[in-house]
Amino acid sequence: GGVGKTTLAGNIFYDLKIYEEFPTRIWITAYQELHVRNAFLFILRVHACHTDEIDNKTDYELAELTSRFLNYRKFLLVLDDLSSPQDWDRIRNALPMQNKRGKVLITSRQMDVCRYANPAREPHELRSLTSEESWLLLRLEVFGKPEFPLELEDEGKQIADQCRGLPSSP
Repeated sequence: GGVGKTTLAGNIFYDLKIYEEFPTRIWITAYQELHVRNAFLFILRVHACHTDEIDNKTDYELAELTSRFLNYRKFLLVLDDLSSPQDWDRIRNALPMQNKRGKVLITSRQMDVCRYANPAREPHELRSLTSEESWLLLRLEVFGKPEFPLELEDEGKQIADQCRGLPSSP
């Protein structure tokens, strides 16, 4: 983790053009295990305005309601940090496959999960920053510009190297 997958997905999700293009935008964090029932309840409560009567529905009924809700909508569903093909299978059952206007964006630490979810397209893999990129990012974050006091350069480069190419390293 720490390469910036969630940050990139968030930048896409909150972009004004995406907001205008996809009136229904749903963000589900699936860290470690996707709790599909909770995901369906979230979608139905927050986006479909269903009330408490859905608490008594079975998982199958919730998947059906979710599918019906999404069927005619232009939606963007972000599944952040999906960890297994089984999690994808469980959520995919509720996605209306005939709705070509709906899009799903998946972030995952495992490339095989992304390949499994869409075998027709190679996933975009974020890479770690080079030493020079890390050093530039540190200067921009600390000073807001690439220029850096020369007397701090050695320590600054050491700090950048300690991040090991990960922009969000502590």
